[in-house]
Amino acid sequence: MADVRERLDKRNEERLAAIERRKADKKSNEQPTETIEYIKSTFAKEKGAIEEQLGKRAELIEAGNKMKAVEFFDCLSDKCQKLQKFLADSTMFLPSRDIQVSQDSLKVLQQEINEKREEYIPKKKFAFKARKKESSVKEVRTRSLNKKTVRKEKCCLLF
Repeated sequence: MADVRERLDKRNEERLAAIERRKADKKSNEQPTETIEYIKSTFAKEKGAIEEQLGKRAELIEAGNKMKAVEFFDCLSDKCQKLQKFLADSTMFLPSRDIQVSQDSLKVLQQEINEKREEYIPKKKFAFKARKKESSVKEVRTRSLNKKTVRKEKCCLLF
């Protein structure tokens, strides 16, 4: 009986030692970019930079300078996309609650960017161009004549 108990105790100690070795190996192989603290701090820093740019520079953009405004908002959208990619790449290291909160904050940030874009870059109004009636009538007639002659030629080729 004592022999069996000793073997069980020895097996348990070996199992615990193996677990500790695996933990130590995992920590030594862990990259600094895989830690939750690094991911959270990088995400917060990048998100703060985007919000700061959106707040400061959006006010400086003049309504008359559309090219700079378009370029500025495209740059912000690209940064937001890169931040979304960073979050997607880091999902295996984060708890699901942190992932959900980060995705929600990115969604809100993207909506703010789109709202500011619409405010500073109004959409073009849709309008039809004026057509000349005479030329369009002539074109329609010539097209219909061409179709008729093509049909007649096809019919002749078949017989």
